[in-house]
Amino acid sequence: MILGSLKPYQLLRNLQQELFPFNFDENLLRELWVQKLPKAVCMVLAPCVGCPLSVAAEVADNTVAFYSQGTPINSSTLVETADQSSAIGTRLAATSARRDRVE
Repeated sequence: MILGSLKPYQLLRNLQQELFPFNFDENLLRELWVQKLPKAVCMVLAPCVGCPLSVAAEVADNTVAFYSQGTPINSSTLVETADQSSAIGTRLAATSARRDRVE
Protein backbone atom coordinates (compact mmCIF):
# COMPACT_ATOMS: atom_id res chain seq x y z
CA MET A 1 0.00 0.00 0.00
CA ILE A 2 1.35 3.42 -0.98
CA LEU A 3 0.27 6.96 -0.21
CA GLY A 4 -0.59 7.86 -3.82
CA SER A 5 -3.62 10.16 -3.82
CA LEU A 6 -4.58 9.20 -0.26
CA LYS A 7 -4.15 11.60 2.63
CA PRO A 8 -1.87 10.27 5.38
CA TYR A 9 -4.90 9.80 7.66
CA GLN A 10 -6.64 7.71 4.98
CA LEU A 11 -3.51 5.62 4.51
CA LEU A 12 -3.36 5.00 8.26
CA ARG A 13 -7.02 3.91 8.32
CA ASN A 14 -6.45 1.54 5.40
CA LEU A 15 -3.43 0.01 7.15
CA GLN A 16 -5.44 -0.39 10.36
CA GLN A 17 -8.23 -2.16 8.47
CA GLU A 18 -5.81 -4.50 6.70
CA LEU A 19 -3.90 -5.34 9.88
CA PHE A 20 -6.90 -5.50 12.24
CA PRO A 21 -7.26 -9.32 12.08
CA PHE A 22 -3.62 -9.70 13.12
CA ASN A 23 -3.87 -7.57 16.29
CA PHE A 24 -0.76 -5.49 15.52
CA ASP A 25 0.96 -3.39 18.18
CA GLU A 26 0.34 0.35 17.71
CA ASN A 27 4.09 1.08 17.60
CA LEU A 28 4.55 -1.37 14.72
CA LEU A 29 1.56 0.11 12.91
CA ARG A 30 3.04 3.60 13.38
CA GLU A 31 6.39 2.45 11.97
CA LEU A 32 4.77 0.85 8.91
CA TRP A 33 2.68 3.96 8.30
CA VAL A 34 5.56 6.44 8.67
CA GLN A 35 7.69 4.43 6.22
CA LYS A 36 5.11 5.10 3.52
CA LEU A 37 5.06 8.87 4.01
CA PRO A 38 7.23 11.43 2.17
CA LYS A 39 10.45 12.37 3.98
CA ALA A 40 9.30 15.96 4.54
CA VAL A 41 6.26 14.67 6.43
CA CYS A 42 8.41 12.26 8.45
CA MET A 43 10.64 15.14 9.51
CA VAL A 44 7.63 17.07 10.83
CA LEU A 45 6.31 13.95 12.61
CA ALA A 46 9.61 13.22 14.36
CA PRO A 47 8.65 15.10 17.57
CA CYS A 48 5.24 13.35 17.61
CA VAL A 49 6.67 9.99 18.68
CA GLY A 50 4.64 9.81 21.89
CA CYS A 51 1.41 11.34 20.60
CA PRO A 52 -1.63 9.25 19.62
CA LEU A 53 -1.72 8.02 16.03
CA SER A 54 -4.83 10.08 15.30
CA VAL A 55 -2.97 13.27 16.25
CA ALA A 56 0.09 12.26 14.20
CA ALA A 57 -2.19 11.56 11.23
CA GLU A 58 -3.79 14.99 11.54
CA VAL A 59 -0.36 16.65 11.70
CA ALA A 60 0.69 14.64 8.62
CA ASP A 61 -2.46 15.70 6.73
CA ASN A 62 -1.83 19.36 7.62
CA THR A 63 1.80 19.05 6.53
CA VAL A 64 0.84 17.55 3.17
CA ALA A 65 -1.77 20.29 2.68
CA PHE A 66 0.81 22.95 3.53
CA TYR A 67 3.46 21.64 1.16
CA SER A 68 0.97 21.00 -1.64
CA GLN A 69 0.50 24.77 -1.87
CA GLY A 70 3.62 25.01 -3.98
CA THR A 71 6.65 23.50 -2.26
CA PRO A 72 7.63 20.09 -3.65
CA ILE A 73 7.00 17.57 -0.87
CA ASN A 74 9.26 14.87 -2.29
CA SER A 75 12.23 17.20 -2.63
CA SER A 76 15.38 15.88 -0.99
CA THR A 77 16.65 19.44 -0.61
CA LEU A 78 13.70 20.79 1.34
CA VAL A 79 14.46 24.23 2.74
CA GLU A 80 12.04 25.81 5.16
CA THR A 81 11.86 29.55 5.54
CA ALA A 82 10.95 31.19 8.84
CA ASP A 83 7.40 31.75 7.56
CA GLN A 84 6.99 28.08 6.67
CA SER A 85 8.30 27.00 10.06
CA SER A 86 5.95 29.43 11.77
CA ALA A 87 2.97 28.11 9.81
CA ILE A 88 3.82 24.52 10.72
CA GLY A 89 4.16 25.52 14.36
CA THR A 90 0.79 27.27 14.24
CA ARG A 91 -0.90 24.21 12.73
CA LEU A 92 0.74 21.92 15.26
CA ALA A 93 -0.43 24.15 18.10
CA ALA A 94 -3.98 24.13 16.69
CA THR A 95 -3.90 20.34 16.41
CA SER A 96 -2.67 20.03 19.99
CA ALA A 97 -5.41 22.38 21.20
CA ARG A 98 -8.08 20.31 19.43
CA ARG A 99 -6.64 17.14 20.95
CA ASP A 100 -6.72 18.70 24.42
CA ARG A 101 -10.39 19.64 23.98
CA VAL A 102 -11.23 16.04 22.98
CA GLU A 103 -9.41 14.58 25.98
